[in-house]
Amino acid sequence: MSGQRFRMTRGIVSKDYRDQIRALIARAKSDGSSGLTLDGCLHLLAIVADNWTSSRGGLRVAHTFYHMRCGNFCKMDGPESSKEEEVAAIINAPKAVNLFDFGMRNSLALPPLLWYPRDVMLDVLMGRIMVFAQFDHEKFFELTSRSGLKMGFLRGKEAARIRTAQLGSPLIEYRDMRYVRGQNDQGMAMVFGARFFLYRPRFPGHKVDVHAATGSAAWSQAARVRAGLR
Repeated sequence: MSGQRFRMTRGIVSKDYRDQIRALIARAKSDGSSGLTLDGCLHLLAIVADNWTSSRGGLRVAHTFYHMRCGNFCKMDGPESSKEEEVAAIINAPKAVNLFDFGMRNSLALPPLLWYPRDVMLDVLMGRIMVFAQFDHEKFFELTSRSGLKMGFLRGKEAARIRTAQLGSPLIEYRDMRYVRGQNDQGMAMVFGARFFLYRPRFPGHKVDVHAATGSAAWSQAARVRAGLR
């Protein structure tokens, strides 16, 4: 949003999750479904489409992601207040996306034909297996805090100002309008929207230079942009 470019360096191999997707799909073909959480914040769920095609299939996906985030204990068999609590948590959670469809139809995403594991591509392309993803921003914020970056949501009037100024699109995963604000240990802030948080593996052979992305120049420029919004 600030116009600061990320500097890419070659020769350093970055970890992606294509191998995990391959194993996830193999387990789903055997067991009917399979789930996996990466780094505590990216949840992946693969399902055999024939088993989840009912009108309640979407609810089953959302319910499964809830338990991937919150543990196996289910409150649906408990008192009404407990049921309402779990339903509210499911409704207010980040939206899950069909990873293949999202990549094919959304201009922000890398086309899956470029990165999906070739040996499972046909199953996904033909719709026999569906892979869903849900990104837990709050868990991700906890990870960034360990590296000295304080991150959190921007909502309400401040998010509306960013949208009005056409500085970027809000996060696609939520029903309300929100962005992410990051602040480094020098107190300089930067705002991220839909183009920053996307479900896709990183390119092998490249690495984002974190210093370039969070250095004083980038954060100072972002701070000036934000100051103009107030």
